[in-house]
Amino acid sequence: MINKHLNVTFSHIFYCVILLTYFVLMSMNAPRSNILIYSQNAFVVIFSGYNLFVRKDLYPFSLYKIFYLFSLFFFGITPLLQYKFNAQYWGMGYIPDEYYIRSYFSLIPVLLIYNYAYIYLGKKNEGSNCLYNFFDYSKKHINGRLHFSKKAILILVFLFICCFWGTLYICNFSISNLAFKGKYDHFHLKLIQPMELFFCYFIRPFCLILFLFYCLLGKNNYYKILLFLLSSSIILPTATPRHMAGILYIAVLLIGFDFFRKKNILSYSLTGGILYIFPLLNQTRYLTFTKFDFSFNPKFFISGHFDSFFSYIQITNHEVITWGKQLLGVIFFYVPRSLWPTKPIGSGYYYSEQLGDRARNIAVNYFAEGYINFGYLGILLFTILITYFCVIFDNTYWRKDCLINKNGFTILYYLSFGLLFFVLRDSLMSATAYTISLYSVVFMINCILKYVK
Repeated sequence: MINKHLNVTFSHIFYCVILLTYFVLMSMNAPRSNILIYSQNAFVVIFSGYNLFVRKDLYPFSLYKIFYLFSLFFFGITPLLQYKFNAQYWGMGYIPDEYYIRSYFSLIPVLLIYNYAYIYLGKKNEGSNCLYNFFDYSKKHINGRLHFSKKAILILVFLFICCFWGTLYICNFSISNLAFKGKYDHFHLKLIQPMELFFCYFIRPFCLILFLFYCLLGKNNYYKILLFLLSSSIILPTATPRHMAGILYIAVLLIGFDFFRKKNILSYSLTGGILYIFPLLNQTRYLTFTKFDFSFNPKFFISGHFDSFFSYIQITNHEVITWGKQLLGVIFFYVPRSLWPTKPIGSGYYYSEQLGDRARNIAVNYFAEGYINFGYLGILLFTILITYFCVIFDNTYWRKDCLINKNGFTILYYLSFGLLFFVLRDSLMSATAYTISLYSVVFMINCILKYVK
């Protein structure tokens, strides 16, 4: 009971610190100021922070909270800094105040709809029986303990060895290629694109995802340590894209440490990660330790890494709508361009062409994708879709039988935390391809464990 009250008190303190920091930022002298924009932005920050840290009737950690973590930073705090200091991207120059105001008027309803739709759907839905049954290992219990066939174990060991040595081979057995993203990018981009996707999002993370399964289902702590050392050595956070590092290592923290599964601990940790670890990992695209700067730099948050809201402003105010063409590219992402020459390109690339090819790596967030496809109706449809996904996954994980009985859905759920953040921030075509690739690894390992006799 005491721990519960301490947790509630700390949640309120943490929320107040976030708000105090926010209002200090708002009070800073800057070239631009508009009371309506400040009011809209403050609503986003206060509402998102409340649902992330303070709200009582929610799970200790959930995809619901990840949504509002994204909203807090990418629709709240960083847009405030970008507006106040007139941040400019892709050579677009000045954005009028009315663009910000119109964009917030379309975005604030998204946050409200997500919240109330989540509550409504959550009461009507207890999770997915299909998902739970697919990952259920109850028939593998013998005398109260899980037992998998020796053949299944041998297959997984063989696949682990192949993926481990395959990664070393692709990286030319080079420690620098394995340790630094800059070195690794320079080398691995020589791969043909479909093979690059298969290597980066199936082969390379396979070993670490297999470690997650063993950490959940296995008993021998020495094997757990050995598997972690081997699997993490070929996919270090400093040598992979930041979204991939987040996806995998958030799952590692949740599966390996009970502490991170306590109420709001994950929310606090990810908030600190965005403020400090995210900028630090960005430096790993450089090739030497001498360029590392471990100091906190607020200017990082008005850089192009946080252009998500900026792209939303541009797309909605310039009325860039394709009436579903971009969505076709998402649905059929697996079709090679050699067979479909007119296959839609990613929305970031598509919009960059509308700008006169000023940039090739624009972050078109999830709701901007909805607008690009079907206008404001698309934003509404995409909001309902992401809400339903979060409800299904959250309620499936937190049902009693799923918590009591160890099963592979736990791995899928933990990986979904980083994946949801990636889907919300980045091009939907890329995010869909990467999500399906990582989910395929989980499904394959689960099928081997469950069905191989």
